[in-house]
Amino acid sequence: MLQSSPSHVRVPRLARTRAKVALILTSVCALVAAVLVPLTSHLNAQAATQVPGTILSLEG
Repeated sequence: MLQSSPSHVRVPRLARTRAKVALILTSVCALVAAVLVPLTSHLNAQAATQVPGTILSLEG
């Protein structure tokens, strides 16, 4: 007679697949954030230190 394992021990295949997909998506999002955050902060700092190309005159 075959004994089946308890239902609380077995994880359905769909749940495992969803967990893997969630882990992959989380990892990809973390990687993208790790690349974009320093890049955008560097670009913002660079833009803040640039001198404007045109100096306006107040003479009228």
